[in-house]
Parts: sequence; structure tokens; C-alpha cells
Amino acid sequence: MGVRTQKVMGMQNNIDLVEIRRKAYMSVFEDGLLDICLGAWFILFGLMTLVGASVFMVFLYFLIAPAWYAGKRLITVPRAGLVKFPPKSMSKEQARNRMLAAAVLGAVIAAMTMWLFSALSKASSFSEFFFVGQMFVVLLLVGTVALKLWRILLYAAVTEAAVLYLEFATSLPEVQKETIFFGVMGSAIVLGGLWFLMRFLQKNPLPAEGMKYGEA
Repeated sequence: MGVRTQKVMGMQNNIDLVEIRRKAYMSVFEDGLLDICLGAWFILFGLMTLVGASVFMVFLYFLIAPAWYAGKRLITVPRAGLVKFPPKSMSKEQARNRMLAAAVLGAVIAAMTMWLFSALSKASSFSEFFFVGQMFVVLLLVGTVALKLWRILLYAAVTEAAVLYLEFATSLPEVQKETIFFGVMGSAIVLGGLWFLMRFLQKNPLPAEGMKYGEA
């Protein structure tokens, strides 16, 4: 009886640990900073398709990741602390091999998807822009399921509406369609991120002066 009770308690502890890890992981997305930076990335990408990749635009483009890191340090950490994940039971070599395999698999899937959409655009009456837009909608839907962030579903709906409108209700050149498409998608994500950021700031005010996060 005692052994069985210990096993049940051990299983419960494992479930609790998984739930704690899940909540800690999801807290990374609560401040909306990732949404803001990702949306800005799409907006800049759309502008570069229209005006070209100037030195200034490329500089801003690669400044987005450091901006996200700085935002975490300046906004999130002082209010909510720093989330640290415990090391997993695998060697550095195993972790590196897994990351490499995931990167290669992702690149292969992306290449096959782009090839499929390109082939479909040539074999149908729809433009290549339409299938590129659908590819981003599919990626957003996959992100919704993978991350369990249901706000991404709203981004996907706005993106799909933009694709359908630009494809069937306008006669703009492909380049202008792409610029507007990335602008609309990026703006929707930025606005969503700003909403979550404002909610995060209201929910997590700065601690009193002279105190650190976690002190009573």
C-alpha cells in the first residue's frame, strides 16, 4: 500500500512539475514584447519589398532581436522577475544535435511548402501572392496549436482577410500587394502586442523603491 501511495504521489509531483514548467514557459509571452517585435519585423520586411533593402532598413531589421532582449531586461524583469528553466537531463551534444535536426527539418518543410505553393500558383488562376499569403496563414495556425497562444488565431484571421481582399478586390501590382499584406499582418500583431503589454504593466507594477522583485 505504501509503495503504491509513493508511486501515485510521484506521478502527481511529475504532473505538477510539468504544469509549473508550462506556466513558466507561457509567462514569456505575457508581456506582448515578442508580438511587437515580430510585427515590426513583418512591417519592415514589407517596406523592404517596396523600397528595397537599404543599409538603414537592414540595420533596423537586425535591430529587432536586440530590442526584444532590451525590452525584457528593462520592462519585464524588474516587474516579474527572470524565468529560469531547469537544465534538462541531456548532454550539450544531444541538445545541439536536436536543435540542428529541428533546424534542418524546418528548412526542408519550408522549402517544400514554398515549392508546393509555387507549383499551385502556376497550375491555377490564383496569383503567387495568394499562395504566399496562405502559407503565412498556415504558419500562424500552426503557431496557435504549437504554442497554445489563441491570440495568434486572431492574427491569422486578419491575415486571411487581407489576403482575400488584396487578391479579389484589388488590381494592384504584386509588389504593392505584398507590402500592404505584410503591413496589415505586422500591424495586427503589433497592436495585439501593445494590448498585452499594457495589460502586463497594469498587472505587474514596479516594486517599491529599494525593493527587488519577490521581496515582501
